[in-house]
Amino acid sequence: MPAGLVEENQALKAELERYRLAVMVTREGLWDWDIPSGIIWNSARTHELLGLADGEPESPFGRTIENDAWMAAVHPEDHDRVAEALRNHLRHDAPYGLEYRYRQPSGEYRWMRTTGKAIRDKDGTATRMLGAISDITEYKAAEETRRRSEAYFRTLLDSTTIGVTMTRVDGSYVLTNGAYERLVGYGAEELSGMCWQDISHPQEVDRIKTDIQTMVDGEKHDITFEKRFFHKKGGVVWARLTMSLIASDTGGVPLRAAIVEDITERKLAEQALRQSEANLNEAQKIGRLGSWSRMIGEDQVHYSDGFKQLYGLHPDQNISGRESILKIIHPDDVERIRLCIAEMADSGTPYEEVYRIVPADGVERILRGHGEAFRDQAGQIVRLAGITVDVTEQIKAERALRASERRLREAQQISNIGDWETIDATNTNRWSDEVFRIFGRDKENLETTYEAYIECVHPDDREAVRREIAEGTASGRSFSYEHRIVRPDGEVRHVLQRTVPRTSDDGELLGRAGTIQDITERKVMEEQLQQAQKMEAVGQLTGGIAHDFNNLLAVIMGNLELIRDRIDAEKDVSEMIERGVLAAERGADLTQRLLAFSRRQALLPVAIDLNLLVSGMIEMLRRTLGKAIKIFTREPADLWLCEADQPQLENALLNLAINARDAMPHGGKLVIETANVSLGPGHDASVPDVAPGPYVMLTVTDTGYGIGEDELEHVFEPFFTTKDVGKGSGLGLSMVYGFARQSDGNVTIESEAGRGTKVALYLPRSKELNARRMARPEDSDIPRGEGEHILVVEDDADVRGQAVALLAALGYETSDAETAEAALDLIAAAPPFDLMLSDVVLPDMKGPALAEQVRRIAPDIAVVYMTGYAAGAFEHHGEEDKSTRLINKPFTKAELARVIHDTLRFK
Repeated sequence: MPAGLVEENQALKAELERYRLAVMVTREGLWDWDIPSGIIWNSARTHELLGLADGEPESPFGRTIENDAWMAAVHPEDHDRVAEALRNHLRHDAPYGLEYRYRQPSGEYRWMRTTGKAIRDKDGTATRMLGAISDITEYKAAEETRRRSEAYFRTLLDSTTIGVTMTRVDGSYVLTNGAYERLVGYGAEELSGMCWQDISHPQEVDRIKTDIQTMVDGEKHDITFEKRFFHKKGGVVWARLTMSLIASDTGGVPLRAAIVEDITERKLAEQALRQSEANLNEAQKIGRLGSWSRMIGEDQVHYSDGFKQLYGLHPDQNISGRESILKIIHPDDVERIRLCIAEMADSGTPYEEVYRIVPADGVERILRGHGEAFRDQAGQIVRLAGITVDVTEQIKAERALRASERRLREAQQISNIGDWETIDATNTNRWSDEVFRIFGRDKENLETTYEAYIECVHPDDREAVRREIAEGTASGRSFSYEHRIVRPDGEVRHVLQRTVPRTSDDGELLGRAGTIQDITERKVMEEQLQQAQKMEAVGQLTGGIAHDFNNLLAVIMGNLELIRDRIDAEKDVSEMIERGVLAAERGADLTQRLLAFSRRQALLPVAIDLNLLVSGMIEMLRRTLGKAIKIFTREPADLWLCEADQPQLENALLNLAINARDAMPHGGKLVIETANVSLGPGHDASVPDVAPGPYVMLTVTDTGYGIGEDELEHVFEPFFTTKDVGKGSGLGLSMVYGFARQSDGNVTIESEAGRGTKVALYLPRSKELNARRMARPEDSDIPRGEGEHILVVEDDADVRGQAVALLAALGYETSDAETAEAALDLIAAAPPFDLMLSDVVLPDMKGPALAEQVRRIAPDIAVVYMTGYAAGAFEHHGEEDKSTRLINKPFTKAELARVIHDTLRFK
């Protein structure tokens, strides 16, 4: 200290003495700053705290350091704050006390706390400043640890599912966690202005206050009680609270801390239990509960009526001993139950077992039995007793639940969904194993980065993916998009991405999370559905055209035949008539193919041995295909019978063989195979739109030109052909497709340009054990009528007139009607009719429905249906109508004659 200072200011001397004593107690350092000179005198402790080298004292006060050197060692982030505090103190006498970081000669920064007071002359000018300094580095570290601990505690507190509260003596809230806030429906800010009494049931407040007072008075360390809260959204919530006292920060009146557990469900269960106990006797009866008891040393067992009921016995039935009951227990379980009861009688070990019984009605039930041993005062077992409950439905439900859970796990695996997340703060990404599997990558060899993900995206989709991600991220909302990926083996898959943002409580974006799902199979099925819908629409169009065209052809063909029969024409005219008839027959064949595609042709399915059908057609196929094509067959001996229309099936095989021939103009190999195929619920999507079950497969494979990928998806469409102009109608494969679909089967095709074609026809397995082959009609003389009366019902006037003319030419008496109503009037009023020839679809009623009403008036009348197509005509009608004879339009005079003759003959 400068010479003479103590003599000039006795008060300063006393203050220095107090500082000296304080240093001895607090281990603080003292300093004295001579403001004009800028020199700071430090005590030895101050010198030590500042990390300065020891040396001889430079004054009675201690060692010195220049103020500029001291300020230079203050941390740059604290420098301006320290300088501002000094200026405010020197100018305005503001309190000087602050914390800052100070650099040691070693380069280490340590936290210091300093206080000081300026000494002023008589003019108020600060001439020097005295103060103290202490190292608070460890305190600051502890304070930071405490702050982190408090933050951790808060996070832990909010993440728990148990409610936590802290209240003052008046009931106002000091602290609540998220679980408690969810329990009562109020947020933290709302609760901060409330008391627990505000949301408590008024009938419980006084009781709870009394219990709390006992704890405050020291009678109890903590208290546990149950109470009701009024939820913010209405209704009552039950809770169980465990409360204790904790000291407040100020050391005043203790706070009340409570752990709060939601017991609403338990309370509801208890109420239900009390209701159940109130109806115990009835519940025992309804619940199929029985009991039994037996005294040790006696063989007789007392069984309750409920027990007898469980075992299928009459309540009055006398049961002698245990063995009678054991005989009803399932043979595989009886020994286990016998041993349990014996062990309970010997050692008192209780048992609880689930076992099966087979009552007199033969319906197996599942029971759960529980038995206990009861002892006398001496500890001897004197009685055995037990209860038995029918748990059949429960066990079945448990099994069903386990099966459901297993299916759920399998479904999650089958769904091909992976998840991922990004964390912006750490610039890290996480992918689940399923993501790697979807990408077909090894997790050890692929980094989970945005760039790695983009590398997996199909090159043609990358720009669109980058744009989707950028726009979706900028929006701050959830978004989704689809794209393709390329696996290392070159396989292309379709995936669906869903992304959601992850934000903090204040809305800051922390990262993103999402899922990626392999939807390749779904995309394939969508394309198949679109193709099926297109084919269905085309089928409806072609079916309608074929129906109307058949009516026209019926008129043309019938009139040509009538002309041929009635005139003695020259040879050239007769040839023209024959060509017209042949053209009409070809037109009929064309419409039949259209009807086959549209699934509106009339079919007569029977049980067919496909091996016999193929072997029966081989010679005809060899003649049709020529010697340049070698035919091979593969026919398993255990082939099932299939269900199909025989002529249409033969026609389908012939069409496939002819297509194969046209694809092999220079010869080749044709392979016809048959096989049994079982399609399960998860069968290959390459056989779409068929119900799971057994099928018989017919495949025709050739070594011809093949079909390109672009053409392959159109080959089943009518009038589409890969042949040259004029060399194909485009109806062969479409007819096969329509026939297969109408037969409840399907057809698939595999082909590649230059590598041949394979067509597979799937037909349902027949339930019959023996095959039936339809006999082909033999050509014979046209049978004529003998004046039988026939009613013709047809709404098309030309077709009706043509049918009447043909029948008249065949020797039949005819009447005709345009509608079903007119036909019924004729049946009721005219002489008896022997046969009704009716169109399947009439404007006011379907043919089968008309036949039902006609037979109520004339039970012996025979029925023949004319049809352009029969789709839906025979729905909701009996087997008798389904077996009624049909004749397809257009028909020849000979065909009509045979059908009418055979029907009248066998009616």
